[in-house]
Amino acid sequence: MAQTTTYLRSTDAPVAWREFALVVKERLQAWLAQDDDPIRRFRVSLEERGTTTLVVRVWVLENGEIARVEFDGASFSGAAELRPLLMRKSVGATPPADLLQPLHLALSVQGKS
Repeated sequence: MAQTTTYLRSTDAPVAWREFALVVKERLQAWLAQDDDPIRRFRVSLEERGTTTLVVRVWVLENGEIARVEFDGASFSGAAELRPLLMRKSVGATPPADLLQPLHLALSVQGKS
């Protein structure tokens, strides 16, 4: 896994980091749009909090698998059930070797229309 260190704003990050973060964000949003029961319960718990957006911190292994994910406000219903479903999923790309982790991503969580 790439190094964990201080936070770097996306506007200050190298292009390769921003491109990788976009891939991870799109993959997570696609997974969270699926209609599985745990994912649906997670979306409902967000809606009960009056939002469909959240910030996640994601750590990605060198092989592109998610090693760890944390949700801001992780005490809400559905987060604990969802976390293991995302672990070890592949984001479909390998992170840049010098990428600072975790990635801080703002996600819009919507069901499929």
